[in-house]
Order: sequence, then structure tokens, then C-alpha cells
Amino acid sequence: MICSAQPKRRKPKPRKRTSPQTYVSSCGRYDFLGDTVVHHVEMSLFPNWIGGDQERLVNLRGNRLTLSTRALLLRGIQQTAHLIWERFSTSEQ
Repeated sequence: MICSAQPKRRKPKPRKRTSPQTYVSSCGRYDFLGDTVVHHVEMSLFPNWIGGDQERLVNLRGNRLTLSTRALLLRGIQQTAHLIWERFSTSEQ
């Protein structure tokens, strides 16, 4: 007699739909102006950004580039947003 025990498959937990709250996408030309970069937005996930400029503060330290907004008042709270890019080296470099 041959028996095969298949493990019970668990139903995956539902994922929260956070992409619209945590994902930003845009493209276009940009200019560096001292410690800021101005993005001239040609396409964006946010239609109201298209054709406008987005200014970000630039901080480059070692392999880490941080782009930050100036302080914004969002939902009654003073906040800043940060986008962090980090270069990782591989053994081939």
C-alpha cells in the first residue's frame, strides 16, 4: 500500500492594500540647485503633479542618497517624507 500525505494548504492571509499610500511614481527632467533637486514632472501617479515641479532636499553620504520634502502639514500634523536610495556593492565591483 502506498500512501501520500499532502500537507494541508493554509489559506493565505489577506494583504492590506497599502500601495496607494506608500508608492509614488513620476518621471521627467531634473535640475540640481545646490542642496536641492527640482524634478520637472512629465508623468506621474498623481495627475496634479504633471507639468509642475517637485522640489526635494538632497543629502548624499557615502553610498546613501536621501531625497526629502520640506516640512508639510498633512492631516494637521507637520511631516516630512524621505526617499532613500542606497548603493550596494557586489563582489564583482
